[in-house]
Amino acid sequence: MFHIVVNPAGASGNAWAQWKEIEPVFEGTPYKVYRSFGKRSIEYIYRKLTSQGRLTRLVVIGGDG
Repeated sequence: MFHIVVNPAGASGNAWAQWKEIEPVFEGTPYKVYRSFGKRSIEYIYRKLTSQGRLTRLVVIGGDG
């Protein structure tokens, strides 16, 4: 399963639209989307996903760096 983290404020506010363009690539593949909601929420999401002690496939959309 892929865990897709989208920062809607990223990419100058266009990250969610970019995700919607990319989403068809994941058709037929199990995935779950996490939408950040404020300061430090991405860190919270990452910690929650990676603290389970197993392989975690992360896709990150919306970084401005």
